Amino acid sequence: MNIDKLKKIGVSALAGSLVAFSAHAADWSLSGGASFQVDQVDEDIASTWAQGDSIKIQASGTTESGIDIAVMYELDGGANASATGSAWDDHSISMGTEALGTLTFWGHGGSSVMSQFDDISPKAYEEVSDIGTINGVSADSVIGGVGNNNMFEYTSPSFAGVTLKAAYNTASSATVLNKYNDIGVMIQPEMVEGLTLYYATGEKQTSGTAETEVDTMAVKYAYGTVTVS
Repeated sequence: MNIDKLKKIGVSALAGSLVAFSAHAADWSLSGGASFQVDQVDEDIASTWAQGDSIKIQASGTTESGIDIAVMYELDGGANASATGSAWDDHSISMGTEALGTLTFWGHGGSSVMSQFDDISPKAYEEVSDIGTINGVSADSVIGGVGNNNMFEYTSPSFAGVTLKAAYNTASSATVLNKYNDIGVMIQPEMVEGLTLYYATGEKQTSGTAETEVDTMAVKYAYGTVTVS
């Protein structure tokens, strides 16, 4: 009886030391900014003042087996807190290695490959998503980029300037897409400095069992201080 109790105490003490070791081994950081803003639509309307309220908590480390782990939480008292009753905004956890790439799970705030590639132009209001509407359909819907809660995203290592990406959206409800996945490739040729080629293709379930295939492509070239895409 006494021996069993000692075993339990020993296991509890070991578990506590492992947790403490993991916490101390990780690199923690806290970032934010001091800012305020004012909006005034018309001189006859009172100004609206607001203060920045976002803080990011990040941690990263490497396990004994060589797997890189990173986690990020954003505390935001803005619209998200009012809508959901929670102060958490963007948050994610990622794991991977230099040789195998990185797999990220976005609890909130992630972007699919299509969403990452549909607005790579270098200046505001030149992105494809800023076209407005096409035949009464918003440009974002035409492109097909999706970013929802609980989404997986994978980024491969770069092989001779070629990087592969993939995303899978797990969300399923009456207000979001029941199924979405996409893949893409980004090519930065080593022989042409400043050139980047993008291509992504995806498939989404729009309603019931109806599925739509989407794709996007882009070319961007940077020379000195000038970037054209």
